[in-house]
Parts: sequence; structure tokens; C-alpha cells
Amino acid sequence: MKRDHLSSRHGVNDLVKNRGVNLALTTLLVLTAFLMATGAMVMERTLGSVDALFEVARPPHFLQRHTGDYGADALAAFADERPEVESWLIEDMVGLDGSAISWRRPSTGESGDLPASLVGNLVVSQNDGFDLLVDGAGAVPRPSPGRCTSPWPTSRTWG
Repeated sequence: MKRDHLSSRHGVNDLVKNRGVNLALTTLLVLTAFLMATGAMVMERTLGSVDALFEVARPPHFLQRHTGDYGADALAAFADERPEVESWLIEDMVGLDGSAISWRRPSTGESGDLPASLVGNLVVSQNDGFDLLVDGAGAVPRPSPGRCTSPWPTSRTWG
């Protein structure tokens, strides 16, 4: 019992004697706790916003790219036999020549094109049921038919 009293008195004396160090340590501990709480809040909001985006855009859980011939009837039969397949879609992709895609950064004057790009330059149309593109407000944009105003070499009528 006497030893506990001596230890607590020694601790109090140490706190009084080293006020600057103890204040700095307390400040760092409070700041660390604040930053941890803020980081946890940012993570929670980020995960919540990703979940909200996934509810609107409905991206696929599995994506398979295929080149060449395929049997659409065989795919339909495969999907019908499996109850875990809720929906599926065959989407044709249009490949673009990388040299036909150019970019320019007005702020620095840099420019270039993509002939040696390792990324496949593919274009698909908007799907109706799932894997939707969304705008900044989270709504699915529905462009009206019209003329393409793209700087691509060929112009097309979309619609």
C-alpha cells in the first residue's frame, strides 16, 4: 500500500517536472486519435459511395472477353441451366486504331496518339439493363439521336 502511494507521488512529481514533454505527448496523442477517427470516417463514406454507385450502375460481377465465333444459343442454354446467373448480355465491341486517337494537353502543349498503347481501344454502346454509365449526379444519361461531333476521321450518324 505504501509502495502504491510512493509510485503515484513519484508519477505526479514527474508530470509536474516535465510539463513541456507531457504537453507535447498529450497533443500528439489527441492529434493521432483525431486523424484515426477522420480516416475511419473517410473510409466509411468512400465505401458507402461505392456501394451507392454500384446500385445505380449495376456493374457485372463477372466479365468475359472473347474474340472469334461464339454460339449465342449455347450461351443462352448455359445461363438458363444455372439459377445463379441472374442476367447476362452479349455486347459487341468496336475496336479503334490507336493511331486514330490523339490527345493534346493545352496547358503544356504536349500531344500524342496511341498507336503503341497496351490498352485495347474499344467502344461499346450503352446497355439497357446493367453495367450502366452514369453522370456526375448518378443518373443514367440518355443521349438523343443526332450527328456525332467527334474529331474522328469519319463522321457517323448515331441513333
